[in-house]
Amino acid sequence: IVPIGIPINTKFSSRKNSQEAREILGIKDKTTVLVMSGSMGYGRVLDNILDIDKLDMDLQIISVCGNNDTLKKRIDMMELKSDIYNYGFVDNVDIMMDASICIVTKPGGLTVSESLAKRIPMILANPIPGQEDRNVEFLLNNGLAIKTSKTYPVDEAIYQLVQNDWRINYLDLSMKKVGKPNSTLDLANFIIKLARQ
Repeated sequence: IVPIGIPINTKFSSRKNSQEAREILGIKDKTTVLVMSGSMGYGRVLDNILDIDKLDMDLQIISVCGNNDTLKKRIDMMELKSDIYNYGFVDNVDIMMDASICIVTKPGGLTVSESLAKRIPMILANPIPGQEDRNVEFLLNNGLAIKTSKTYPVDEAIYQLVQNDWRINYLDLSMKKVGKPNSTLDLANFIIKLARQ
């Protein structure tokens, strides 16, 4: 057993400047929050977006609904004070992460691995019972994420993150230690080494 990590696309192994990433996406250059719900669009996504919109901050939201067309249509019809850029299935999540100050997401294995590699602060919401609960325990016990609850909603988590640079710095340092941005290359090199033996 080798602690290589889940193989992720190599585009998650480097980071772009947030301003450059927003320019690539064609969105405004201001504080951006990424909301993701996995490929199936699972969780309290609408409630999370409404919570974010309550913040007395000049921010914008990128929402990724995956393959959930119903969720995308419902978000498209929402009236918010914040600018929102709402997408279905996309292949440029890496750029969206670079453009954002944090990601509000359920703690699926691949999303967590990509977020750790990109070192984007994770605000965890709506874990699926079982494996994702265990992911939450690992992330919290290693100082890698923030978890929401009924008494600590998404808007509070984002506000506390933005107002406290030390939290962002702490999360960044922890993710730098634990993240595996080169997992795919490390796996390939391991296989080549085995083959040569």
